[in-house]
Amino acid sequence: MKYLKYLQEEYLGMYYRNAVFINPDKSELGELGDEARFIADFTGKKLYVWDASIGIHSTVADQLYRKGLFPYNNLYDRKNTIVFGISRVKGDKLYFTGSDDLEAPIDFLHNPVADYKWLKMSDAWLQPWFGSNFKKTVMEHLKQIAKQNHMVLKIKG
Repeated sequence: MKYLKYLQEEYLGMYYRNAVFINPDKSELGELGDEARFIADFTGKKLYVWDASIGIHSTVADQLYRKGLFPYNNLYDRKNTIVFGISRVKGDKLYFTGSDDLEAPIDFLHNPVADYKWLKMSDAWLQPWFGSNFKKTVMEHLKQIAKQNHMVLKIKG
């Protein structure tokens, strides 16, 4: 029991020494490695970004929630207005490369129906980080995953 507590404290300690940026500026993006994880909150128009090596989405989101910096306690009750993803960092831009959260229904559940409220919301607020085609890029990626699974992605709504 003490050993488990020690490991948790060490992990949280390592987490707190690393930055999670909210709507990062160019200099903050420069502090990241080549790959970053992100959470895009379409409702709050907040982009949470951190170096991919410091933690997975659920762990970082939980710590942000505990500090009052993230609005959702239960990540499965987020009303489909959040995108978890991974991106390459090049200069002051992020380039979407994937999302286990969005790909899992296609890969594992073989459910090619995209029913995400964020698809109906504006992505203009993400332009400073991803350029003007965030939703298009994500949907093209998901269509490719569906194709690899011999399915056609359907957009619900």
